[in-house]
Amino acid sequence: MRLKFLTGLAIAMLVLVVNGETASAAKQLASVVCNEPGDTIVNDKIGLRYRWGNQSIYGGYGVALTHETWYTDIIRAEYTYRF
Repeated sequence: MRLKFLTGLAIAMLVLVVNGETASAAKQLASVVCNEPGDTIVNDKIGLRYRWGNQSIYGGYGVALTHETWYTDIIRAEYTYRF
């Protein structure tokens, strides 16, 4: 008999960008590169993972908590198979 689990997840993610560059597309689709000083990005994610045997599926939602972001909202789904 294989065990089955349903797990609720809450994740806070902190990203510190120490040094880097960003690219943005101009009207003519030319890439404009700008130097970026250190950024701090904080995201909060919640979701559910259902695990059975060596497989699992996950569905969740994430939101940005800081003004500096890579995204404002995200929906994530994943399937995992362990071998």
